[in-house]
Amino acid sequence: MRAFRTASLIRNICIAMCAASGLAMAQTSAELANKSNNPLNLAPSFNIQNYYSPRLYNSNAHTNDLLLRPTIPVAPGSLVGVPQVLRGTVPISTRPKADGSYETGLGDINLFDIFLLRGDGMQFGAGPLLTLPTATDPSLGTGKWQAGVAAVLVDPTPARLLGMLVQWQHSFAGQSSRPDVQSLTAQPFMIFNLPHGWYVRSTGTWTFDLQHGTYYVPVGLGAGKAWKDGATIFNAFIEPQYSVLHQGAGVPQWTVFAGLNMTFGKWQPQGWPGHARPRYGPYGAWRPRPPAQRRTRRPGQRPPPHPQPPHPATPRPPSRSCRSSTPRTACWT
Repeated sequence: MRAFRTASLIRNICIAMCAASGLAMAQTSAELANKSNNPLNLAPSFNIQNYYSPRLYNSNAHTNDLLLRPTIPVAPGSLVGVPQVLRGTVPISTRPKADGSYETGLGDINLFDIFLLRGDGMQFGAGPLLTLPTATDPSLGTGKWQAGVAAVLVDPTPARLLGMLVQWQHSFAGQSSRPDVQSLTAQPFMIFNLPHGWYVRSTGTWTFDLQHGTYYVPVGLGAGKAWKDGATIFNAFIEPQYSVLHQGAGVPQWTVFAGLNMTFGKWQPQGWPGHARPRYGPYGAWRPRPPAQRRTRRPGQRPPPHPQPPHPATPRPPSRSCRSSTPRTACWT
């Protein structure tokens, strides 16, 4: 009888350990997916994304946009006391021409600087954006300098990632022969995490041409998978999208959105005022140190002396990611 009870206890312990291990693995895979899909994640990244529209309304042509998107986080400083997310978008576009052929080349480059105003719980960031008239052909760009504002709202949990990215911009300079530009884009994203790094996604970008009154509202449903190799998180996905609302000719009817996102390690800025090291919340959220935990001293007060070791110790060499020649702005691991 005692042997039976012992065996039953061991079995229950094994079942509990397996369940806890499975839950930990699920939380880890969800965290990887959320970090890679969160536009406010404070880590350097490089995304390769492609929008292919095989069918346009009232047209037999097709379009394609290959987007190269590097993202660089910036640590808080004396001038700006909150983290920033710098993102650039370099498009390689294909557009139809009047003679039935296609033109492929560089489009207009877009830059925005998001200030992370709230990084704990529901995250919020906003900042300026700028579009440069870098298109190699008139059919690939607007020929105008544009400026505006971008805002991001993200609500991350282990089960899903919800949010929206909104951008508004208006032309202020450029070629006088080209018409003025005013546009608004809203990208609501809904990502639901599944086991083993898989997830279901819907991230259609609603585009409104406020100058000419045209628009299209796509709705997508796709899937993706995030995994980690070394210190890099890879995230591959594909998402077909259909425009349920539209106004005007030549706007996309069907679009296939696919890409590969690469998030490089963990961001470790150094030299923050009042911070021994950065503090991070779940899924890459930045959290400032509470005021009670900040190291403060009165004006004129000398800092406390550092304790001396009882005997000479061998100095520890710096880590590979933060050598003495590395600037104090940031180190990447």
